[in-house]
Amino acid sequence: MRNLLLQFSCIAFTLQSAAQLTPFKDEKNKYGYKDEKGTVAIPAQYDLALPESEYFLAVNKGYKEVMENGAPKVIAWGKWGFLNTKGQQLIPFKYDMVKPVTHGHFIVNTGAKPYGNEWLTGGKWGSIDLLQKAIFPVKYDMIREAGGDKWLVNSGGKFYFNANGVLPDHKQPGKWGIGNNEGKEVVKPAYVSLQIGWENNFIVQDALTKKYGLLSYDGKPKIPLVYDELYDFNKGAALAKKQGKYGFIGTQNQVILPFMYDEVYEKNLYAAGTIRVKKDGRIFSIDAGGREAVKSPEPFESAYVKAMAAAASTEQRRKALNNYFNGIWDIKLPRDDVKFLLEDKVRQMISTDFYVLYHFRLDQFAARKDYTAYLVTDSVYRKAMTAEQLSTLGFYTNYQMGQSGTLIYNQTTGQTAPSPKIPWQASAPYPGYGWGKLVSSDPPAPVYANTNTPAVSTFIPAEAQELVGHGYYKDTSFTDFWGDYHAITKIIQVKSISGDFAEVQYFMSNSTELRSGRILWKQITGYGSAYKPLQKWYSSCRNCSGSGYVQTSTTYKHTNDYEYTLGVKQTITTTSYSSRSCNGCGGCGMSPNDGSPYEWRIPYFSKKRK
Repeated sequence: MRNLLLQFSCIAFTLQSAAQLTPFKDEKNKYGYKDEKGTVAIPAQYDLALPESEYFLAVNKGYKEVMENGAPKVIAWGKWGFLNTKGQQLIPFKYDMVKPVTHGHFIVNTGAKPYGNEWLTGGKWGSIDLLQKAIFPVKYDMIREAGGDKWLVNSGGKFYFNANGVLPDHKQPGKWGIGNNEGKEVVKPAYVSLQIGWENNFIVQDALTKKYGLLSYDGKPKIPLVYDELYDFNKGAALAKKQGKYGFIGTQNQVILPFMYDEVYEKNLYAAGTIRVKKDGRIFSIDAGGREAVKSPEPFESAYVKAMAAAASTEQRRKALNNYFNGIWDIKLPRDDVKFLLEDKVRQMISTDFYVLYHFRLDQFAARKDYTAYLVTDSVYRKAMTAEQLSTLGFYTNYQMGQSGTLIYNQTTGQTAPSPKIPWQASAPYPGYGWGKLVSSDPPAPVYANTNTPAVSTFIPAEAQELVGHGYYKDTSFTDFWGDYHAITKIIQVKSISGDFAEVQYFMSNSTELRSGRILWKQITGYGSAYKPLQKWYSSCRNCSGSGYVQTSTTYKHTNDYEYTLGVKQTITTTSYSSRSCNGCGGCGMSPNDGSPYEWRIPYFSKKRK
């Protein structure tokens, strides 16, 4: 044992004097390492290689992938081992997956199985040292570093992973606990959610009660598990939800703002001096003491709330907003107060009926000769809206000019011509729709029983009909705990077209849940649409007729040795029936049109390129 420790010390000393190595791939798709000067330090002879971590190198032998339909497909995962920066093998090639070395721990997985084309799942995770001695026994479903000398360990959870990262299955989170650098469990796995928070405390959600609380860095209870939601502390205050209402608490669990708000739009109580809240259907701003920062004056506030509740169209909402703004403008409120009050209404309208804000800005532009109100409106828009939302207002202008044939003078050519018509922008909400919403704020049209009511036109353009039965996808970006990823949103099937809408089945690749919804079909067919056709789309599985399961039978025959019928042994036959998940569709009820194995539920992520 003494000789092994001496050997470890010598290797570590040698490694610390080495230059940082980075992996490279040669023309034969083999990996090696180069030093900071670009000189080959370890020849290309491995099938995968991870960046150097704490002077150790994780490399793979046997990994192989091919391109299929423009996407990578792994046909052999190989095995992982570890080298030092001299290329000497330290840990043999026997692990199904590894994570970067940290604090002298080699994080390893054994028993993982392929899941789809690009992922592994299952197996058990553990941690070993250079001498292959177990620090954390290889018995956990995931291990995650928590900073300092703490680790998060999971039992019972399901995860998808490859050399680029790890993704949790939110339907099977398992239970998280806390371990230390000695491999001991400080807190046994008992929480479905466990995140590092303020001053290395842990925000936890109990697996049984689903309530949130706070543990200290040592794993001791600090804030009881009584909250429906709990966010991280900032300057001593944390947003929390209790019994359906939001408020703020302090680090000693004292109430800073009472639990009385339906929504709170900022999680940091002290960031900007005021925060926006929603209470009894009204959005307004309060200071850190809970006082309404600038109170909306009467009777304009009550009239606006009443008008919005009764509004059944974009035009009626537009009128309500104009009346409110003109009222507070005419009583000569300070400009900053007007901006403050208008911002509340603008944020509400963004999510209620975005198109109103296009007309409202034009109304203010035309209302007064000095354009002061327009400049106030413009400054509020720039504060409340994203760059994409501001750009959409410009699109509305160009679209309307093209539709109405507005004459434009071209200074370059000296010619006057009608503004060109442009197609509808895929991301632009139609009148009645909030930003990103698929359901209109307008109440549904009444259904008349009498036969004298004119029939609604059932004509649907061919471009819309051609969507039915096919699938589409678009790239969206998001950030999760593990880093920045691209996610793919897939409409696996357009089921039908009704009026302006397509009834679709879809899923987000960071979820395994199949969903149904509606989308404006013009968002798929429109010029510059983010949606692209899928090479394979999905329909009801032929194997199970869309049920997601198949029935199996087991027959058991038993011959009695002691009971005879006319001198013949009696044979008893028993058949039992059971249902199992369909292999053809994985239990989802949908399968690709080309007859290939189902894959729509497989997460599809690719690491962003730096």
